[in-house]
Amino acid sequence: MTSSYRYFPNLITHSECDKILNDLPEPNYSRAPAIDRTIEKVPLNTWYKMEKVPIRIELEASDFIKSKLIERLDTDFSVVKDRMYITKYNKDEYCEPHHDPSEDTIIIQLNSEYKGGLFTLNNTAIEMYKGDAVLFSNYNNLHGVRKIKQGTRSSLALWVNFDK
Repeated sequence: MTSSYRYFPNLITHSECDKILNDLPEPNYSRAPAIDRTIEKVPLNTWYKMEKVPIRIELEASDFIKSKLIERLDTDFSVVKDRMYITKYNKDEYCEPHHDPSEDTIIIQLNSEYKGGLFTLNNTAIEMYKGDAVLFSNYNNLHGVRKIKQGTRSSLALWVNFDK
């Protein structure tokens, strides 16, 4: 399977990444509920565990992030459920390859203080650095994250559909 994607180095600055992470509530790993999104509605601003990722929080999609993307993409898009997702992976955690429930996905890497944990698209590693983003179709691409060897990896995802 061929991987087709667009890569955006430095979509957001390091200080913008830090602000996003610093504005989040601290996750409580032992008290985060396990949620099956197919049968339960996920509350905003609450860290939770799910079948594909170790722990994540859903937030209202940021107008700032959307405007940065529109500048680079030069086209408009809609964000599924107007939400963005921040996921944290600690040592030995990973994400199995999967599709998201949208036409396309945008992943923004929010930090670089970890080892391992490479983002994959159709099992091909894509090295991303703090502030970088990747855009890909969910039509023919499986994406995931390889096992973290050290530190904590934080990334932001937006599920998007391009307006036709």
